Amino acid sequence: MQPIEDVDSAISRVLQGLTDSAALTLDSDLSESGLDSLGAAELSIQLSNVLGIKLPATVSATAKSERELRRYVREELAAQRDVSEAGVPEATGSKLPILVVGAGVGGVAFAQQLVRASETVVVMEKGAAAGGSWTLGNLSSKLQIDAPSYMLNYDSPRAWGVTYPSKQKVLDEVREAANSLDLRLSHEVTSLSKVQPGEYRVKFTDASKKQHELTVGGVAFFLGGLHAANDVVYPGEDGFAGTIGLGHGDDVRPEAFKDQEVLIVGHGAFAIENMRTALQNGAKSVTIVARRRNIVFPSVVNWLINSVNGTLEIRKIRPVLEKFYQVAGITLDQLPALQGDSIDFRIPACSDIYFLAQAMGALRVVIGEVTRLESTCAVVDVFDEDGGTRVEHLPCQVVLKCLGFHRHDLVQKIFGRPVERKASFWLDGDPNLVANDQFQVPERVNSLLCPSYPFYVQAFAKAFLHYRKDPQALARLSFTPGVDINIMWEHFKERKVKVSDVTREQLPFCDFVRHRRTEWEENALILRERQDGANSLQPPDFDRLLRPAGAIVARLWPSAPQDFAGILAVPRRPRVLFFHGEKTNREVAMRLLQATGWWQQADFVVPDGPHAVSADEDPEQLERVGLTQLVREGWYRPGETYKEWCANFGIFYDLHMGTRTRTPRGALNTQEAQMEHDRYEEAFAYLTKVAHNHGPFDAVAGFCQGAAFAHAAIFVQRAGKRDLGLGGVRMMIAMAPWKCPYHDDLGFFNTRLDMPLLLLHGSQDLQMFKDAVGPFRELCQRLRHNSGVRWQACLSITEPFFQTSRCG
Repeated sequence: MQPIEDVDSAISRVLQGLTDSAALTLDSDLSESGLDSLGAAELSIQLSNVLGIKLPATVSATAKSERELRRYVREELAAQRDVSEAGVPEATGSKLPILVVGAGVGGVAFAQQLVRASETVVVMEKGAAAGGSWTLGNLSSKLQIDAPSYMLNYDSPRAWGVTYPSKQKVLDEVREAANSLDLRLSHEVTSLSKVQPGEYRVKFTDASKKQHELTVGGVAFFLGGLHAANDVVYPGEDGFAGTIGLGHGDDVRPEAFKDQEVLIVGHGAFAIENMRTALQNGAKSVTIVARRRNIVFPSVVNWLINSVNGTLEIRKIRPVLEKFYQVAGITLDQLPALQGDSIDFRIPACSDIYFLAQAMGALRVVIGEVTRLESTCAVVDVFDEDGGTRVEHLPCQVVLKCLGFHRHDLVQKIFGRPVERKASFWLDGDPNLVANDQFQVPERVNSLLCPSYPFYVQAFAKAFLHYRKDPQALARLSFTPGVDINIMWEHFKERKVKVSDVTREQLPFCDFVRHRRTEWEENALILRERQDGANSLQPPDFDRLLRPAGAIVARLWPSAPQDFAGILAVPRRPRVLFFHGEKTNREVAMRLLQATGWWQQADFVVPDGPHAVSADEDPEQLERVGLTQLVREGWYRPGETYKEWCANFGIFYDLHMGTRTRTPRGALNTQEAQMEHDRYEEAFAYLTKVAHNHGPFDAVAGFCQGAAFAHAAIFVQRAGKRDLGLGGVRMMIAMAPWKCPYHDDLGFFNTRLDMPLLLLHGSQDLQMFKDAVGPFRELCQRLRHNSGVRWQACLSITEPFFQTSRCG
């Protein structure tokens, strides 16, 4: 047991870091020290990690002060409680399917998580196609957060190929995922009744309006929140000479903005999107009129939030916001949603051109209210800071009323009665009936977790499965009107680690900055073309605006310098495509790279192999390849399905054992050669897509099978057989590789590989891998070490090897 004084000092240190208050006393009320619900959950996580025990996310509600917290933790330590091992629920055993109502992003992402947990799922969608709220967007609509954080399934991340995907790309992704499910389109659920606990009868109509029934074991409603657009008919609309629209569903085409003065009523996400579309399509100017100035995040804030594996405090991003709002002529005190170090718990719109256009005089934000329209202008009551109003006539030829949407309680309609909600999600407290329809009540928070809707849905799916198996745990919760962050935190934190890993892998900060800078400069050019030359305003320097964000990145990841091009003067690290070994996956490889220290030497991109395979279960083999510790920590799970590349290991093994001989025609017979040709074609096509989405690469590296496949891929690229996207690769590191027999038969390895190749192998490797070293002697620099597979022993060799590919 940890000494009491160590416990006390650890608690004090963690509390001071979270509250940023050196004046905190032992009896200070923690709720008044800046510790909000997310911070309280983070408190339990940090204390659990520091003290080696598992504390509930509600610990700060139980212990109101530091003194009480110390007492509580001592009791936990004394009792040797481990919440992670206690009270694991048993499965319900129900074989009935779970019905997911709604095939938007939420319904599809939720259903995928249930299928992954081996549940039988039926998805019903009222519309003729999947897509949900995205179908209401404009052709010009696109994702407002960086794409890696917006994954329908973080367990099997797929690269979007662009930083901010278009509406059509998102719809294509949702529909492709939906088609892999038991999806029933044009099916409308009309009623639901409970037969007995865990059994429900659902009535629905099909495309022909014929009534049907289905018995299910649970229902999850994902009915969205954009049910009907709000509209206001202003006096004088009939006499307005221009175009009036609502700004969604392409009711106003982009070409209608050219050379026009555009007035947008509202300050939400659709208002910001239409502002961007108007300016990028030739609008002379845009004026936003709203009753209050909503907060808008520059894109870098969302990247920062997505990249940390926990929460990000508002106080840390205030300097970033100050920089951007300063160029727009606004102080943070003028943002009602942002008060001190807290913010309304809702996802702000995200836009860089919002700040650029204000700085260049192309966008004006007016706090006020439209009272009527005249032939060529809108009459607006402008709210002055002193509380008074004044009238302005704002010239405009296009008016967009982006006034948001209102929601219908469709769940109540289906139930035919009012429904009480527990923790905002569970209907009537039933663990099998849930709704995620955005009826949650927002609160003020001091820290931010993630702006991605799929993130919350996937975490919610985990919670649904948990409480469905353990209904007694749900019964102990209270009925509340809002989301209790403590209930969801255990599921949030696991998903957030995946979000941060995917974000930093697929969109490193240097790449993010490069993309954002390019768009900033392109938009600045568009805005400058419509300015009066004599009175033109210069665009703010983008890199200067990003300096506070660059400082945050440097503090969060001090061992991972990037080329921030003017933000921080540090060299870029080599970008390395790493191929994991057989019967593992990207997650296992990343953990090994982090554990050995290699992760800090380069920017590794680690894709999953294209082929599925069962996990290794032999303890000796697990120890030999360095996976034993990961098994203990739960990162490698014998019995599950993992991934692999292809490198003819079975044939390589047979050749080594003497059960197969190489004939003049080669080691493979005709049928085997055709099978391997097909497997390699599939793997090379997959590799080409990876390289296109995440390259270019300075180096490739791999372990065992991954190294053998990478070696073959480099020869294919260098021989000009096909372009795999590896043309920029200048070096390779191979750990315990072999030459692929299939490509050896084709004569690929008859020439010398014209690049530095570092070969690593260990004294504890199997003899077949030791024997495989021989053919590489003339092709590479060779390193032999005596530490088995503890590759961290090679850091002194690999670091200078990586340095040769560094560019800056």
